[in-house]
Amino acid sequence: MTKRLVINGRFLTQRVTGVQRVGIEFCLALDEMLSSGALPPEIEVEVLVPKSAHLVTPIAPRALRLRRAGWFSGHLWEQIALPLVAGRSELLNLGNTAPFLSLLASPHRTSVMVHDLSYRYFPAAYGRTFRWFYNLAIPLILWRARAIFTVSESERSAILREFPRYRRLNRIVAVQNGTMAVPSIARAPREHRARNCLYVGSLTKRKNAAGLLHAAIELARSHDAHFTFVGANGPNFEGVDVAIPEDVTDRIRFLGQVDDVEMLATEYERAAVFVFPSFYEASPLPPTEAMSHGCPVVVSDIPSLRERCGDAAIYCDPSTIDSIVKATVKLLDSPETWREYQARGFARAGDFSWETQVRRVLATALPGLLEYSGPPS
Repeated sequence: MTKRLVINGRFLTQRVTGVQRVGIEFCLALDEMLSSGALPPEIEVEVLVPKSAHLVTPIAPRALRLRRAGWFSGHLWEQIALPLVAGRSELLNLGNTAPFLSLLASPHRTSVMVHDLSYRYFPAAYGRTFRWFYNLAIPLILWRARAIFTVSESERSAILREFPRYRRLNRIVAVQNGTMAVPSIARAPREHRARNCLYVGSLTKRKNAAGLLHAAIELARSHDAHFTFVGANGPNFEGVDVAIPEDVTDRIRFLGQVDDVEMLATEYERAAVFVFPSFYEASPLPPTEAMSHGCPVVVSDIPSLRERCGDAAIYCDPSTIDSIVKATVKLLDSPETWREYQARGFARAGDFSWETQVRRVLATALPGLLEYSGPPS
């Protein structure tokens, strides 16, 4: 018997941040699995997008169907058109939100990926309308959706702390994000990386933009390092009062948002150390992407990054500039330590795949058609 799954493709119309990257990579992995016969032939998948919307990230699937349907765009399309077009199909929402109509009328056919609750942890980073909508949507999702996926055990625990009434329910499932698969031939050796440091992510307060900038200045000034920032300035960056001194302006560069995968890979390949001292993360992609490119990483000592990076990272106190700098210098100044953590990083990155995430999600969203028994060997 055919089982039809509809994916809410609204994320394809949005600017690409971590949430959208997960949706894109999930669909690409799912398409490859369907094309190769790795999934049962009874599964049919359709990605729905607004009829009139511009696709920021167009994809060309082979086995899953990309269909434009329904008027409106944005929240109106998701709330009004999507549930009507999806009909009685299983509906998978990968971008934090879902149609209220589906949650109320067809909760047994509605699954949602809630990446994090940052709107509650950092309310000043979001507008009033955004917070109002999420304060309605997330409790409704937790109450009504058949399955709620989040991207780490750390975030699952955080959600249950914020909403303790759902602790007895078994509907919140942690499914770690995958990471880039990089051919070994593409991994640049240490001597080609010089003393280059790299950060990939938004420049916001919750990402510790000010602390990272101060650390970059110190590394450039006192440790002969160069530092590259890849990522857009978030709404709070204007409030971060950090000026780049003239004596290090030639060592610190800002590339802005980079959506080109090959360009981003080049930055990972030329970096000797990836520095990521964020105050808060759920299941970040950049640290394991750096590992997969042979770039050892320094990350903040917080539960989600411990879960994501294991013993393959050097940890720092994100609130202390000296701790960030010392952790980075350990990798810059010691070839032996660098090679040790490069090897650990390769092994750790290999623990994550988008295929594993797809299997875990589908086993929950389509019970009876697919069983999840751990990562494929």
